[in-house]
Amino acid sequence: MGYSHRIDTSRRLIVGVYFENVTKQDVVDYYQSVKDDNNFDPSFDIIDSLEQVEHIPLSSTDIRVLSAIPILDRESYHARVASGNLAFALSRMSETFRELQQCHKFSVFRNKTNALQWINEGREKRNIPLLDLSLDPFEKNIR
Repeated sequence: MGYSHRIDTSRRLIVGVYFENVTKQDVVDYYQSVKDDNNFDPSFDIIDSLEQVEHIPLSSTDIRVLSAIPILDRESYHARVASGNLAFALSRMSETFRELQQCHKFSVFRNKTNALQWINEGREKRNIPLLDLSLDPFEKNIR
């Protein structure tokens, strides 16, 4: 299994981490595990990370198919942190496919601070409490 997630209901935030090798099935399973979580709310935002990923054996067709999986409301924001060049490039491809499909907001960042700032921009528009930018959403013991 190349992913994990947790849902922070008090912050209205889904936090995901991919690691090692990320396959097409891992992404499908990740989205399904989020949707099956009792705390899931499609109006929440997502921040996930590909920073621990070593290999991504996905084709452009895989990315197009994965980008079409509905998970959030159209007004929700999904920020991806991808510091590595391959992960960033593949995530940008996903961003383009999602824009074409006009699904929820999705953007890719090289660091978590910029990702959180972007989510906060969306929260301001929706009148949702802002995230603390000093927050490390990927820290395991976050409360």
